[in-house]
Amino acid sequence: MIFQPPAFGVAPGLPLADPTAALLDDGRIRLYLFAQDVGVVSAVSTDGLDFTEEPGVRVSGPDGGQPRIWRLPDGRWRLYVTKIQEIVSYTSADGLTFTLDPGIRVTAQATGLSSLSSPAILEYAPGRYRMYYSTLAQPGQGPGDKQSGSATSSDLLNWIPDPGIRLGPGAAHLTGPAEHPFPVLLEDGHTALFFGRFQALGSSPGGSPDGLYRAVSSDGLTFTEEVYTGIYFANDPEVLRLADGSEILFYGDFDTQVGGMILSASCDW
Repeated sequence: MIFQPPAFGVAPGLPLADPTAALLDDGRIRLYLFAQDVGVVSAVSTDGLDFTEEPGVRVSGPDGGQPRIWRLPDGRWRLYVTKIQEIVSYTSADGLTFTLDPGIRVTAQATGLSSLSSPAILEYAPGRYRMYYSTLAQPGQGPGDKQSGSATSSDLLNWIPDPGIRLGPGAAHLTGPAEHPFPVLLEDGHTALFFGRFQALGSSPGGSPDGLYRAVSSDGLTFTEEVYTGIYFANDPEVLRLADGSEILFYGDFDTQVGGMILSASCDW
């Protein structure tokens, strides 16, 4: 366990969620997360296990839902966040003080999806980037039937949606529910996409278990293979690759009494 309420002033029973991590120049790890009724907050660690809360709020209030951090080529940091029907971004020189970027990165309307959540980026070729995202459960809507799509960019500001659905209903192959995708570039050039699968309430028993899955694609667009990682729930996954090549998985879980929790696991995929 890394964090749970009342960390960052979040009341018990409310969410601490959506972890996203950055490897700093001095070797420390900075973890950003969404704190209900507070905004995007951050903490630092030297080992990826014990984190110390940093003072202040990176993005205030409800405007920083499901953040994802990315290091820009010039050394600055960009934080992409979800606003249900669109994805916007904030930029920072020090990773602590963020300023809203002009315009919108991508809209649900442009992607053909009903909503957008959990933007996560991969540099799949030099100077070429792909963002993965999924649809989002609306208030009162249960799990199931979530779709994951993607968009490409050469400047990390202007994004063009890729045609089709990567995972979930409407995909060419893997049509099970798929939400909160996170990409990892493998040594062979393939793209691994980690995502949460949660069946609709009342769905027939005996199907694939809920939890964290990993799908693989040779081109980052068509995913034909998937495996269950064995980690139940594990929503909002993020994999951080360290300088020595090892990887840490950060993810969220929820308990109605405790609230949202941030956990981690070592990766050996």
